[in-house]
Amino acid sequence: MREQWQAARQEARRWEAAGEGEQQVAAQLLILTQRGWRLLVDRRPGTRVAMVDMLLVDPGGVFVLDVKNWSAAPEIVDGRLRAQSEDRTPHVHKLLTMTRTAEGAVASLGLSPVAVRPLMVFAGRQVDATLGRVHLLGEREVGPMLLNEPRRLRPEGVRAIGDLLERAFPGYEGWSVPKPHPTPAAPEVPGDDGLFNL
Repeated sequence: MREQWQAARQEARRWEAAGEGEQQVAAQLLILTQRGWRLLVDRRPGTRVAMVDMLLVDPGGVFVLDVKNWSAAPEIVDGRLRAQSEDRTPHVHKLLTMTRTAEGAVASLGLSPVAVRPLMVFAGRQVDATLGRVHLLGEREVGPMLLNEPRRLRPEGVRAIGDLLERAFPGYEGWSVPKPHPTPAAPEVPGDDGLFNL
């Protein structure tokens, strides 16, 4: 019984730390919602088992974020994600599954899967690497990376996709991010009347 209690305490500490890391990353991304970007935190795609830490919709597309607050730095060894000599590749597979779910949700609006990107963000770490299609970033690297993405979506596209994802990925228990205040409409581009700038 004592061993089970100690194991439960260690697990609780691990999740508490993960929550703090998620909040640190979200706090930085909140600044970007003032630009009309949409940030959805702690979402689930219609099931209580699977959960995604964050979905971000910005002019660069849709980003599915998995935030990690590991005690050891991540490493890519022989095409696998490792930390403290442990294989953490299953975390990559889970993120890719959530990304495919997001791709399916936004396909109805005509958004290409290329515009849906999986990001694994490490709180308190300095990282900038890729593992397959997953981009691994430190919490300070994620903001500049997002700001430097080529523009794919117009403001109305960001709003429409954000609304769709909010329905497809209902909120999980926990704190939520308010919708941003309406932003001024972008100047019209002659001959461009769609949601996307592809």
